[in-house]
Amino acid sequence: MLTQMLKAMYGCVQASSLWFALLTKLLFAEGYVASETDRCVMRCESGGLIFCILIYVDDLLIFASQAETERIRQFLTEAFTTITMSISNSISYLGMQLLWKDCVFTVDMDFYVRQTLKDWMHLPVRINPGPRDLFNINETSPLLVEQSRQLFHSTIARILYLAKRVRGDIITVVSFLCTRVTKATEEDQAKLENLMFFF
Repeated sequence: MLTQMLKAMYGCVQASSLWFALLTKLLFAEGYVASETDRCVMRCESGGLIFCILIYVDDLLIFASQAETERIRQFLTEAFTTITMSISNSISYLGMQLLWKDCVFTVDMDFYVRQTLKDWMHLPVRINPGPRDLFNINETSPLLVEQSRQLFHSTIARILYLAKRVRGDIITVVSFLCTRVTKATEEDQAKLENLMFFF
C-alpha cells in the first residue's frame, strides 16, 4: 500500500523543513532574499528602505514600513488563508521584549527572567550556581511528586533558554539538571533551589 500525505504541519519528521521551503519560496517570489550568513533572515530593499523578516519555525518577526507590512499581510493571507498578526512598537518575541521608541530600538529579556523567577523569589541569594556535590546522584533521595516534578521540568527548560543566550555562567549546572527532569528527586530540587539563589 502506498500513501501520499497531502497536508501536514506537526508530527512529521520533515514538517519544519517542508514548512521552511514553502515559506521561503513565497518570500522569494515577493522579492525577499535570504541572508548569506543566516537563511532565516530575509531582506527586501524597496524605495531606499530595507525590510527584514526573521523566521523562527512558524513565527515571523517583521521589520517593515506600514505599507510593506500590509503587503506582507495580504500575500500571507492569500497563501495561508488564516494568519495571526499584531503590529506594535512593543512586541514580545521568543522571550525577548522588543521596543521601538524615540528612534531607539531596545531588546531585553527582563520579563522572561521575571516570569522564570516568580516561583523562586523567596530564596536568598548565593554566589555560586551549583553545590560542590552537583554531579553526585543520591539514588535513595525520594522522587518529587508529579506537580513538583512538572514545575522542576518547566523551570529547567526556561533557565536553559536563558543560559544558552545570556547566562553562560550557569550552563554547566543547567545542563546537568536537564538530565534529571524525568526522574527529579528532592536532592535535585535542592540543587535547583541553589541555582535559583544565584539569580
